[in-house]
Amino acid sequence: MADVKNQHMVFAYEAIPDLFHNDPQGFLTYLRRDRLNFLRFYWDFVGKNVGEKNQVSMEGLDFIVHELDTGVTLTIITMPKPTKSKEAYFLALILPKPKGGLLLRRDVTRVFTLEYRIDDEGNPKTVLGEITQRRMHAYMGNGPDPNYDNFKKIMLEIIKTKKI
Repeated sequence: MADVKNQHMVFAYEAIPDLFHNDPQGFLTYLRRDRLNFLRFYWDFVGKNVGEKNQVSMEGLDFIVHELDTGVTLTIITMPKPTKSKEAYFLALILPKPKGGLLLRRDVTRVFTLEYRIDDEGNPKTVLGEITQRRMHAYMGNGPDPNYDNFKKIMLEIIKTKKI
């Protein structure tokens, strides 16, 4: 039997990545202007579409936009605390500095996750992942302890080493 996706999962793995990959500048404009109301609108929209039994509280949902010295914009969304395996602790939305002025290609955006998982022995762990424009979910291995600073540090390292 396939896993049923709840509101938390659809928001983190489908809605937000789709919105960001398809119009990163628009996404950031609305997020900066409307703050949590922007995220709440999509949280509620997803909730209506997954049905009442798959809805979860948005308590803890937050974000910070970091404008890096390199011109890269790193937005980290803190998700509600995961309660099920495969839910995300954090999303990182990365928008590189436009080359030559305008950002014309949308395939330069990156979306990363830090996910809650249960290992084969029943112990909690974290996993780093990436969600591509085509909704492919690539796993990058085990992740750090699930706190903001650890996740941000890994995202900054990815930005630095991949020259994003």
